[in-house]
Amino acid sequence: MNSYSTISIVTVPELRDLAESVHILMTKEQERREHAGEEKTFKVRKNIILAEIEQFADHESMAEIKTSLRRTEVFFFFATPPGEPEIGKARLSAYLNALQGASTSGVHLVAPYLIGCRQDRRSKPRVSVTTKEIAKIIQSYGCVQSLFTFDVHAKQIELAYDIAFHDLSGQVLLAGHSREVPGWDATSVGIVSPDAGAATRADKFEAKTGYELKGFVHKKRKSPNKINRGRYVGDPIAGLHIILPDDLGDTLGTMAHAAEILLEEGALSVNAYLTHWLGSPYPVNNHPELLTAEAKVRKAKLRIVTTNSIYRSPQYLKDNADIITVVPCDPMLAKAMIASLTPAESVSDLSK
Repeated sequence: MNSYSTISIVTVPELRDLAESVHILMTKEQERREHAGEEKTFKVRKNIILAEIEQFADHESMAEIKTSLRRTEVFFFFATPPGEPEIGKARLSAYLNALQGASTSGVHLVAPYLIGCRQDRRSKPRVSVTTKEIAKIIQSYGCVQSLFTFDVHAKQIELAYDIAFHDLSGQVLLAGHSREVPGWDATSVGIVSPDAGAATRADKFEAKTGYELKGFVHKKRKSPNKINRGRYVGDPIAGLHIILPDDLGDTLGTMAHAAEILLEEGALSVNAYLTHWLGSPYPVNNHPELLTAEAKVRKAKLRIVTTNSIYRSPQYLKDNADIITVVPCDPMLAKAMIASLTPAESVSDLSK
């Protein structure tokens, strides 16, 4: 019997590019270890495998994986269809149901952006807690042994899971990017928390970069996505490039508001460093009067630096190249998957 694990990488169409990149990185590391005479701990199958949804005339659907996965460790790359998270929840269950009957050695869910993470507590009576709902879906299938994701919205989300939960740090990748920007150093860059609630993340970003945390933007929210005039609280920032770190951005109301205030305070530039960029890549249905997130970014003279945890089409990235810079999360994800298969290696060390 082989002492190593045979790896099958299975992906939904939305993450095909990311899965192929990780597959290449894992294959290269496998070859490097073989040439170096190191002990073999995994063997990657030659090609990735596409998981597909077949839809019938009545719109009922069926998940199907057309390649045998018998006795292989499966890393299943999952994301919801673009702009359709509720459909994604149903498809997640269908895909895992298909994998449950595939006679695998185990399934490891790879969801770079884990849906439902923003609804992690019951803030008022009679509301759903989507984080728990997603956890129940995943853990109802005994084949799932672990989950890989990036920067969940709140650390307590891990408590909803009884499987190995690998919360990788996209902010480590973004911090590395910030240290390599030409002309940026400890004297020319400052960190500001976009609001008081994000101060802990800003503290951690300071520790990872060496750039000084200067202060925060105080805001008053009238209602969801509507903010009264705020103010900057902290040390002087005139003449500095400012970083606003956070885990995700969607409507960008808070970030755009903060950018306008900080530029008035004399900042040279304002840059939102976001692990997950939701934005508004699809039409704002039934609300033509609303600005898209991208329009808000341009109006506020803000720039977005983000990972590729959420798929964006090449055309979208081309159209928004003036405001969005993408930092690949593929290398960290590949290293984490390899570390999980290698007894002497640690997944958590990658996020330090």
